[in-house]
Amino acid sequence: MAVDGIRIRISSPPGGFSIKYETRPLILVSTSGELTQWKLNDGQVFDVSAKASGDAVLITFRAPDNERTTVYRVVGPDFVEETMITSPRLPKPLHYKLTYNEAKC
Repeated sequence: MAVDGIRIRISSPPGGFSIKYETRPLILVSTSGELTQWKLNDGQVFDVSAKASGDAVLITFRAPDNERTTVYRVVGPDFVEETMITSPRLPKPLHYKLTYNEAKC
């Protein structure tokens, strides 16, 4: 899949979920809720957990100063990513939604 030239690869092996954004390290998690550490290119480390919920996968990223929960799901031909970020530095939770169209490679 690609949006504005940015490619992402998604796979769902049994009991797991992986997502690879072109510019970030691979995220590989168990969908049982087990914690995994994930490190961004800038060195920031997150505790990551995932849970399968029907046709969606919920991934939560936790750092000392913020938490981000993203719901990934396929809707028709599109891949939808809905995110909520909470932090003491934000006046209220930040919500956003991205829709990716499948790239024909």
